[in-house]
Amino acid sequence: MAKRKLYRSNSVIHLNVRVGGHVRHVSFNATTSRGSTLSTGDAALQDALERHPFFGTKFRLVREFDDSAVVAPVRAVAAATKQRGPIVIRVTDVSDAREKLAEKSGMSRTKVGRTWGELEATAGHLGYVLERVL
Repeated sequence: MAKRKLYRSNSVIHLNVRVGGHVRHVSFNATTSRGSTLSTGDAALQDALERHPFFGTKFRLVREFDDSAVVAPVRAVAAATKQRGPIVIRVTDVSDAREKLAEKSGMSRTKVGRTWGELEATAGHLGYVLERVL
C-alpha cells in the first residue's frame, strides 16, 4: 500500500509544482490552530514537493504513514456510528452549524461548508445529524 505523507507550513501557501511534465497547482489546507497542511499519497507529487525550492523553508515534511493506518480508524468510526446511530447536533442557524461542526471535527469553518445542504452532507460524512431548533 502507498505511503501517505503529511506536509505542514506555518502559513497558508499555494504552490505550482512540476509533476510528470505538467505544472500542477497545490493548495495547503488551513488549520484552525495555525498554519496549513497537505496530505497526499501521490508519489509523483511527493517527489515534486520535496524538490521544490520552498521545501524545508516555507513547508516541511511532518510524517509518513501507511494508508492502512488511516483507513482502519475511519472504518472503526463508521462501524461504531452504525451501531450506536448518528450523533445529533442541535443548531439554531447556518452560522451556528458551521461553528459546531468545525469545533467537533477539527476542520476549518470554510471547509465544512457554507450552505445548509453542504453542512448536512459534511455532518453525515462525519457521523452527525444536524437538527434545527428555534
